[in-house]
Amino acid sequence: MRGELARAGIDFIAAPSHLVPVTVPGGERVKQASQRLLDEFGIYVQPVNYPSVAKASERFRITVQPFRTPEQIEGFAEALHTCLASA
Repeated sequence: MRGELARAGIDFIAAPSHLVPVTVPGGERVKQASQRLLDEFGIYVQPVNYPSVAKASERFRITVQPFRTPEQIEGFAEALHTCLASA
């Protein structure tokens, strides 16, 4: 996942855990990206925003299930890139 996100130019926090925090600063921006992922791509990602995180540090916390294929991960990164580019 981290490699695909990096290839797509998506900012994320390098962490040693299985969670991949994808930074999407702006409460409205993270909500819009989340809604668009669901509406256009059928992908549900819960936005994490204030007060769970500080304002301007909103994010998605991505966890990849072990049964996901490389093609699915690549498709997710592309969909996320599309949604973030217009949010």
